[in-house]
Amino acid sequence: MTYYLGQAISEHKMTFEEYESSVNEVTKEKIVNFAAKINIDTIFFLKNEA
Repeated sequence: MTYYLGQAISEHKMTFEEYESSVNEVTKEKIVNFAAKINIDTIFFLKNEA
């Protein structure tokens, strides 16, 4: 479902095989490097008022 939804709303079209290949190229190191570049923009404080 995710692949097909992405194809429907994205301007970047790829075959399922290309999509599968790009997913298989993701490594723990790539995720860690990407996560290190993320900055927190907003912090929410939730409280129970019930």
